[in-house]
Amino acid sequence: MTKKRLFFIGIAGLILVFLWPLLNNFIPLIKEWINAKHDQAFLREVFKQANFQNALILISLMILSSAIPGVSSSIFCIFVGLLYGPLLAIPMNIIGNTFGNLTSFEILRRLEKPEKSKRMEKLLNYIENFKHRFIGISLAFSIPFIPSALVNYACVQMNLPTRTRILATLIGVTPVSIDYAVSGDLLLNIRPIRIPLVAVLAILLFISLVIYFIHFRKEKNELHSSN
Repeated sequence: MTKKRLFFIGIAGLILVFLWPLLNNFIPLIKEWINAKHDQAFLREVFKQANFQNALILISLMILSSAIPGVSSSIFCIFVGLLYGPLLAIPMNIIGNTFGNLTSFEILRRLEKPEKSKRMEKLLNYIENFKHRFIGISLAFSIPFIPSALVNYACVQMNLPTRTRILATLIGVTPVSIDYAVSGDLLLNIRPIRIPLVAVLAILLFISLVIYFIHFRKEKNELHSSN
């Protein structure tokens, strides 16, 4: 049995282990949320059942979903924001997403390296266009439509120092983690003071996208000129 197959069997087992208590704890809450017709007072009372055990389960699920290629942790990040509010949800989301990506890196590092796809080549060229690859990695992690598994594989290819990679991952996942936490909280608590925070984070995301496309276009122009 190949390492890749063993990896996916292990991940499936971990998902089953963590999913069962999640269903026991949260599915009834979600049903109540649907039936409550957005009665905020009732919903706050229902979601007071959130506790430390549930927090560990959700962080574990964020780590698992961040570590598995093709799976997004966004739904868990938003749900954490809804349950715990931004003060607790922000560090929980950052921890879950950071450790999830570090786990993904360690798994990819141990698997057989596949052939580089065009998408991977583009991402590697994008990152290497920066004077400091640390900035390129951080920006790549902060853009939601770039799969985090692809960014982690780029880190494997570049053999970055461990400290640099960890710091780039932490900084990269922070804006999106904050955005998800605040967005989840706004589902129950629409407070005007928090809306500007979401707007600022959206602007930062837009700036990241602009920088990404500028560097991507620069790379294409250089390729055309060389040909």
